[in-house]
Amino acid sequence: LDQAFSLVRAPSINIMQLLRGLLAAQLVSVLVSGLSLSNFWAAKPPLEASGAPDDAWKEVTQWLVSNGAVVNSKAAGSLTQHGSFSVHGVVAKQPIEKGEVLLSIPKSLWLHLDNVEPIEGLSNLSCGVYLRPAVAIALEIKKGPKSKWYTYLKNLPTLENYNSFLLAHATNETLAPFDGLEMVRTLRVRQKEWNDEMWPCLKTWKRQYGHDELTWEDLQLARAHWSTRAYGLRGVADNDLDRRGALIPASDLLNTDTGSFLNTEWTSNKVPRPAHNGSDFAFELVASKSVGAKQELYDSYCAGCSNWDLLAGWSVYLDDNDRLEPPDAVPPTPTLRKNVMSMLSTSPGGTAPKCKDELLSGDGEDQGFIKCALARLAWEQNSKDWRVPETRRCGNLRCK
Repeated sequence: LDQAFSLVRAPSINIMQLLRGLLAAQLVSVLVSGLSLSNFWAAKPPLEASGAPDDAWKEVTQWLVSNGAVVNSKAAGSLTQHGSFSVHGVVAKQPIEKGEVLLSIPKSLWLHLDNVEPIEGLSNLSCGVYLRPAVAIALEIKKGPKSKWYTYLKNLPTLENYNSFLLAHATNETLAPFDGLEMVRTLRVRQKEWNDEMWPCLKTWKRQYGHDELTWEDLQLARAHWSTRAYGLRGVADNDLDRRGALIPASDLLNTDTGSFLNTEWTSNKVPRPAHNGSDFAFELVASKSVGAKQELYDSYCAGCSNWDLLAGWSVYLDDNDRLEPPDAVPPTPTLRKNVMSMLSTSPGGTAPKCKDELLSGDGEDQGFIKCALARLAWEQNSKDWRVPETRRCGNLRCK
């Protein structure tokens, strides 16, 4: 908990223990299989709205290609169906063969500390790990159309969007019914650390180095972007945590799913492509298996992770995740059980029953998505001890 407030995406290896040690504050609720609410809310970008569902992918990839990246023309942005939600995703327009390169993006196009203009005092910012990238992102957003990454940044969620579903932004009123969950305890610890330590430290740094234009809201938005979208890149700067991660335009528009549905893999290596100015580092996304036309492309956020880990690290709750989360060390209270059961329906889900429609029917200000995610996680962890009737679709899950 002391080492970081977020964990960036890592290559497709089992890192559950690493997650347990490093995860911290930014926790997003995703309610159905493969749905990334970071993409669901991208329909309302912060700077200007897009019209068609594929606008984000089209705009960002056109910008990438014009600046030397390689983008496979067989991939396209599209609305994809996940349960009862229609969300932004990326699909194959035509069949894609195993091994085909989908994206090859030179390091110069990553939103990475090495690529931004020098920031006065940034090297002296020591308020917490990953705050330097957040400051850099916030300053780029402030530039508007003058930012090199404007085309990318304008298609990301707004702070209002994040407030609707990001657990780190949950109010006390939202969290209160779930007191007793280890997830909520961790969240409260991180909120307190941000409010009592990191933000006061940042305010002092801002005054000292002339960055008073950065507001609390600016940094909250930038931290949310980083925690839900950044990739952990090997070989780039292994001894500097702040430089091991980057925002990768376009690739972060892919949703995720359980292992059998994953069909892409990515690396960050030196690639001798002419378009990349020799042998500089490049982020490459390739098809890990053959993908049929109209099938969705999925990115592995953490193969083998439980929903606790996925919620904590990558803002994802997988409805058919067969790595079930064990109960917390401290048994839940009867009040927690009562509150959870009042929010869940009798409709079967994968790892937990679905939430009641009225919980998700608000405009976002009531944080129904956050409540739903916590209720489903609590049920997943405690349903056996609560002796509730089986309401899961068993399939390949360990229902007994």
